[in-house]
Amino acid sequence: MHSGIFCKSTEYVLVVLLCLFFGVQSYSREIYHPDISVQNGLPIHSTLGAGVYFAPSLTETPAFYLLVILGVVVALILLVRGLIMYFRKREEKRKDLIKLEQKYFRSQLNPHFIFNSLLAIQGFIFKKKNHEAVKYLTVFSKMMRYLFSISQEEYVPLDKELVFIRNYLDMQKLRLDDKFAYALDVEEGIDPGKILIPPMMTQPFIENAIEHGVQHKEGRGHIAVNISMIRNFLKVAISDDGIGRMKSAGVYKKQLLQHRSYGTKIMMERIELLNQLLEDNIELRIHDLHDEMKQASGTLVEILIPVKEAGS
Repeated sequence: MHSGIFCKSTEYVLVVLLCLFFGVQSYSREIYHPDISVQNGLPIHSTLGAGVYFAPSLTETPAFYLLVILGVVVALILLVRGLIMYFRKREEKRKDLIKLEQKYFRSQLNPHFIFNSLLAIQGFIFKKKNHEAVKYLTVFSKMMRYLFSISQEEYVPLDKELVFIRNYLDMQKLRLDDKFAYALDVEEGIDPGKILIPPMMTQPFIENAIEHGVQHKEGRGHIAVNISMIRNFLKVAISDDGIGRMKSAGVYKKQLLQHRSYGTKIMMERIELLNQLLEDNIELRIHDLHDEMKQASGTLVEILIPVKEAGS
């Protein structure tokens, strides 16, 4: 992921080490001086008393120690330079992620959702159903407070995210006059208070299940959100029994499609940037569901999110 950061530094270190290596290869030199005598006008070679001169080993010369010191200094300089570049790049990506998340949170929630939710609460007030009005106004205010509180957070506890999801689904049910039922199930053995995840990873897909699925279905729809653990990943499966993505694309209004494409585009950019910062990648899978007659019967979205333990 970050391998390119140290490429040039590594090349320089290799050059230094290669120079050192080939220098050591010229370990020593031998110069052979045979004794030559002249007899009867002819040269006679004799190995007796031959003189052999051994040049000092490279490792015994001051130049060698100077080369070693120079190599170590250069390697340390390049290593420090590489680390500085690494952390600088990482910090830049983190700042980019914060800016993108702020942009993302500003795009959520759907303005139509906010407006229609307030209209529904206003309807309770006009009908003098004060208890319901206070109940849903409290839910709505908790959602808004949660969105503001997490705008600068990299991770949030799963239990707080689950509360937000439940409040969001309740407000959508109110807005759509109980158009759908929902189930939110957490696998046994999971302690939501001890698991940390990036915030708002599921809301856009739950919104799509409502706006592009069950809302256009004849009769009452159903949405299921199932949460389980696979190794160090939190698996969130969001399924609906709506009209399916293909049919939804043909009936949906252009204005809302623009909102959807904008929100989805930011979400995909966010996942891509998160994957550059996280050790394990977030995985997203979308499946079109079909009934026995091969007719569209909804959509299944699966998200695998790497988690952290609270306090780690």
